[in-house]
Amino acid sequence: MFTLAVITWMPRWSKLNNWLDRNVQLSGILNNLDVVLNNQNDIMKRLSVNRNNEEIHNPTGENNGQNRNKHVSKIDNEHAHANLVDTVNSVVKIDTTFQCQNVSLNTFFKRPFPICTYRNKEDRVVSGYFSGKHGPAAYWEKRIVTRVMSELKKHPTWGFFDVGAHIGVYTIPALKLGTQVVAIEALTRNIDRLTRSVQLNNIHENLTLLHNAVYDVHTQFTFKPESRNVAGTSVVKLNTPDGAHQLKLVNEKVTSITFDDTLQFVNFKEAIMKIDIEGSEAFAFKKADKLLNTITFKEIYMEWGHTVKVDEEAGQLVQRKFKRGYSVYEPRKPTRNISSVHYKKWPWDIIWRLH
Repeated sequence: MFTLAVITWMPRWSKLNNWLDRNVQLSGILNNLDVVLNNQNDIMKRLSVNRNNEEIHNPTGENNGQNRNKHVSKIDNEHAHANLVDTVNSVVKIDTTFQCQNVSLNTFFKRPFPICTYRNKEDRVVSGYFSGKHGPAAYWEKRIVTRVMSELKKHPTWGFFDVGAHIGVYTIPALKLGTQVVAIEALTRNIDRLTRSVQLNNIHENLTLLHNAVYDVHTQFTFKPESRNVAGTSVVKLNTPDGAHQLKLVNEKVTSITFDDTLQFVNFKEAIMKIDIEGSEAFAFKKADKLLNTITFKEIYMEWGHTVKVDEEAGQLVQRKFKRGYSVYEPRKPTRNISSVHYKKWPWDIIWRLH
């Protein structure tokens, strides 16, 4: 009887197992679907625009995010001072001084493209130039920008270093040309505007954006602003009386890196550099031998007007550059070689050109 009972119930037991298996599979499918829905909700929240708080997030695709984050794992302990900005996932806080406008560089781009600037009352120089505060709206430093972009377009394998990137006057068009760009900027407000411009133009892939000052030592700085001229903001060492005073006024600090720290982000052998860091140029190049021995900078566009004020450091910089085979030219007359003797009389902006 017992044996017969087992045999009688075998088909029913088999059906029960099949029913349980189907329910387990269905449960798994529902769980997976729940995970997908939760992930989609998270993505939607991240991509949402919060108008009340004036926060804007980048609405770009996932592929750019994967490409943009390729450098994150490369920050090693030795160079941990580098503060890499993830422009894909950064949420930019918009304040009352923030505005984005379309600008034109007709020589290279058929259509205008967005760059985020300041209101005129906050920045009458660069932003004022773009918005037409001092006459017809025009591109800031258009002649020099055009020359730099022309060289990058002629040499697509060259990279571009934008040191003191400000709001991206050089970085944005270089990225639009497809150039590999290492952009370094110390001021948070400039980082916010540059990040938002990259998001609006959807040009993340070739950019390494570092939120740092550049100097010959690793230390902390605060800022000394210039009235209504954001580009005139200079850095002050935090561990000085002036630094302590300025920190109370601006409530912002930044960590410095050296030029040699940036090598971990570079995957090109030749490049152009633009450097405008309000008098810190000579100090930055004191710790740049590894970078300069690895990357051939064909041209270095430098603001000299503040650099020359640091007399001893400026003289040493001149000697080091001449030793490496550079000559000096004037941006407005790029074929005219400047006398190498009277560096204190050089124009405000210069070009170091390698021969």
